[in-house]
Amino acid sequence: MVTRQSQLHHDRMVKAIADFLVERDFADVRADIAGFAKPLEITTDKDGSARIPDVTGRGQFFVVFEVETSDSIDDAHTQEQWGSFAAWAKRNGAAFYIAVPEASKQRATERAAQLGVEAKIVEV
Repeated sequence: MVTRQSQLHHDRMVKAIADFLVERDFADVRADIAGFAKPLEITTDKDGSARIPDVTGRGQFFVVFEVETSDSIDDAHTQEQWGSFAAWAKRNGAAFYIAVPEASKQRATERAAQLGVEAKIVEV
């Protein structure tokens, strides 16, 4: 199986976030990469479908991270995930973060606004 360069970048970003949370004593840090327990599925109320975020953890509150590379910000799949995770976070008192490379922060911020998604956009 061939792995795209963007997938390798994505996985490095996921690991960096998970390691960051562990270093800051977050509990039950989960990440959708080798070496971590897989995050639990988040089910939406709209259609009942379940999606797995890239990273989750428990600190003062529960955090959900979805990682995007520059080539995934405008994907239809991304729109579905962001909407689901943002709605779930709002209903459950959690924080939803979209993590992107520094060069993509402005585009991710614009895309989230276009979609009406409430999220904190962070650079990794």
